[in-house]
Amino acid sequence: MAEFYEDKEVRSVEKTEDKMPAGTPIVKVVFTDDSVELMSEVRFNTMKSAEATDATKSREALTKKVGSQLYGILVEYGLRLNEIDPCFDQAVQLTNNVVEQAEKVMWKVLSGKHRTLKQVNDVLLEHYANTESKTDSDATAS
Repeated sequence: MAEFYEDKEVRSVEKTEDKMPAGTPIVKVVFTDDSVELMSEVRFNTMKSAEATDATKSREALTKKVGSQLYGILVEYGLRLNEIDPCFDQAVQLTNNVVEQAEKVMWKVLSGKHRTLKQVNDVLLEHYANTESKTDSDATAS
């Protein structure tokens, strides 16, 4: 029986050696169009389906699952109703801060509006140089 991730048909799924911070395995998903995506096993299992769907439907399955788990955490902590919004505000702020810091590390500037076209070009040149080096070394090893 065919398996889909959003609108792409899955050819194979294999666990990698890598794990998410809490220990969830990362899987390598190979699609019938020969594209490959790495993702957490939990994400894949939540979003896979027996038929092709659009990204919105897949995201709804993910947000429903994550939302129910977040609700369980809020209940476990015994949050008062007036504590819920500040908790979510803190989570959003933390997420935005770590994304901003990662962008600063990656791009050497705090946000996209401060990036120059030269920085974008440099990142792409480095990426493709690394990709070509890997391809060359893979060909040599064969």
